[in-house]
Amino acid sequence: MVSAMPPIHAPTRPGAGDVFATAVDITISGGAIGDATCYTNAYTDVSTPGDASASPDHDVFYAYTTGPCAQSVDVELCGGDVLHLLDASGAHLATGDATLPAFCGAITNGSSLIAFPVAPNTLYHIVVEADAEFIISVEENDSPDSDNDGLCDAADPCPNQAPGAGDVFATAVDITVSGGAVGDATCYSNAYTDVSTPGDASASGDHDVFYSYTTGACALTIDVELCGGDVLHLLDASGAHLATGDATLPAFCGAITNGSSLIAFPVAPNTLYHIVVEADAEFIISVEENDSPDSDNDGLCDAADPFPNRARCR
Repeated sequence: MVSAMPPIHAPTRPGAGDVFATAVDITISGGAIGDATCYTNAYTDVSTPGDASASPDHDVFYAYTTGPCAQSVDVELCGGDVLHLLDASGAHLATGDATLPAFCGAITNGSSLIAFPVAPNTLYHIVVEADAEFIISVEENDSPDSDNDGLCDAADPCPNQAPGAGDVFATAVDITVSGGAVGDATCYSNAYTDVSTPGDASASGDHDVFYSYTTGACALTIDVELCGGDVLHLLDASGAHLATGDATLPAFCGAITNGSSLIAFPVAPNTLYHIVVEADAEFIISVEENDSPDSDNDGLCDAADPFPNRARCR
């Protein structure tokens, strides 16, 4: 909110914002201090855009784009006659009343449009009608965050349910013991993208669930299989991308018709890996190790046997 009006020099000719096409963007600043003295009267009852509620004052046009959580806006004017809110095409939406904003101080004329419903991520225009110096302020009233997950309800696919463990790389769910999991990605975010860290160009736009898996002492390769999701990725312990599964449907999927497979991928024994499941609904993820053989049948796989071709003496 702009809350002070320092002395400014009146312009000698109109600047940007004199007409609709040159509207001044105040999305970032949230307001402006101006002087309408040398501006024209471009918003009238017969102009395009225009409205019957227009006054004969000079007019200054502003543009404002709402954020992803916006539900309504408060548009307040000090020092002018009236304000108007227009849509992106210039169609008239509302005119402020004569309520004087609290921040006007000694200024005795103004206009307010409070809690006017707006759409998120949407361009609007504001017309200030004034004859001298003025202050215009725009403040958004955002959608709440009902599940306290950092996403407002308007931008949250699951406004009443926060994502669980595995929503991001740091909270990956360990499936070393279980060898797999049954999950539902519906309420998870899209944390694995082509620009995220970790991330990869092969990432899809689906929701993402992160898992971790530590290979055993005898592991040579692993089979990672997904039913019900779009694609899976295998990462190393630091999050570096190692491989992306192909579209092969695992045999255990039954009636499920979408999935991804990464078969016989070489791994190191006793090593931590991460798996990213990209899905929009329920899924099944499975990890199976393919172990080093036990050439001398002594109960130790070759990878863990100092003498893989000679059995231990009894």
